[in-house]
Amino acid sequence: MSPSRCEQTVATIFADVPREVVIQGTNKNPHRNAGELMPCGISSLIRELGELGNSDIFLDIGAGVGNVVVQVALGTSVNKAIGIEVRRDLYEVGVAMMSKSTSSRRLYKRAQLICKDAVDLRIASTPPYADASVVYWNNLLFEPQVIEHLKDELASMFLLRKLVSTLNFCPRHRDGCPNTFCRAFKLVKAFDLPCSWKADLQHAYGTSAREHLQSQQAAIQRHSVYRWQVNSLSRDAITLLRGMHATLAQTRALLVAVQGHFRRFLE
Repeated sequence: MSPSRCEQTVATIFADVPREVVIQGTNKNPHRNAGELMPCGISSLIRELGELGNSDIFLDIGAGVGNVVVQVALGTSVNKAIGIEVRRDLYEVGVAMMSKSTSSRRLYKRAQLICKDAVDLRIASTPPYADASVVYWNNLLFEPQVIEHLKDELASMFLLRKLVSTLNFCPRHRDGCPNTFCRAFKLVKAFDLPCSWKADLQHAYGTSAREHLQSQQAAIQRHSVYRWQVNSLSRDAITLLRGMHATLAQTRALLVAVQGHFRRFLE
């Protein structure tokens, strides 16, 4: 699907989302407001992420109604696009919009919204989050303790190769920075994205896994390929053995029948 058509499709899917559902008020729980990227902003995000193939799993932390998840699922070749959202009302609205859209069948296979509080998750070790290779995290309104928890988790995700966030995690970064996050990721580019929560563009920061993590990722991928090959050979061997067992059973039955005929002949 072309970017322009994808933008139109996403805008149509989420056109009826009530504004009062998205905004809960800035005084009570500002961290529970849902700021959404505009469809053209999501297209810009996808361009900045580069090629996304069928081996990639995309994860959106703080997914809101799931518009980014939907556009990534429809507009790229990712294996799966997953969104985590803490607010059940937003989650339910997003699922309802997706299920009644004309693209529902494709979204059912390639997009998934999950209603969870990210602070309670071990995304580095819990599937399907741990399988993510690309993460988008609009973390402007996240509480500090949640940000620190998720930074630690992201730094431990061996398959993660690209991360885009709306906060610069280390504004005073320098060579030899002791920050755990900086040892895992390096800032590649800062760019701007159109969004719904302000007239100005929103700054975003694209980071990539450092070389030592990429080496680990390559080793994990090779291990996955080897494991798949071994499993395939094992299945073939089991099938062959089952065939041999069936053949032996038939041969035994034939011998028993011959033995019975021979005994009757002797009698």
